[in-house]
Amino acid sequence: MVIQNIYVLQPNGTCIFSKDYHSIKENAVVVSGFLSAIDSFAQSIGAGKHVQTITTDEFKFVGKKSKKYGIKYVVICDKNDSTEAVESLLRSMNKSFLIKFNKELNSKNPFGNLDIYKEWTVNLDRLIENSELSSFSTVVSKTMKNLKSIFKKVNEL
Repeated sequence: MVIQNIYVLQPNGTCIFSKDYHSIKENAVVVSGFLSAIDSFAQSIGAGKHVQTITTDEFKFVGKKSKKYGIKYVVICDKNDSTEAVESLLRSMNKSFLIKFNKELNSKNPFGNLDIYKEWTVNLDRLIENSELSSFSTVVSKTMKNLKSIFKKVNEL
């Protein structure tokens, strides 16, 4: 399972956070515009208020919208990745983001300074590392750290 990109969008569709993990290196403004257009189209034809999944030949776009603030979270992953695992990650992302930025989101101008949302990178990386979607290299890296710790303790005996 491989996450390609993650986007967090304001209710109006403007990107407030993005992170590229692998091969897709696309301008966040272009992606947020595309996702907003798809949502608007779905609403205009009566297909619902929010598009949850889009699948292409190679990738899958999976989204979630926070109920209270209308913030949209989108994960682009490999086509064959488990939608349930991605949805679980999206729920964790929503909780983490809302907890970290509770004060800002409840202010009069929650999106006045978008730079503050960059601080969420560390939290997001931890969520992904602990999810079913962590890449093979992340799992290997984590395992190597654990092994080093074990060998260090063995050597101290």
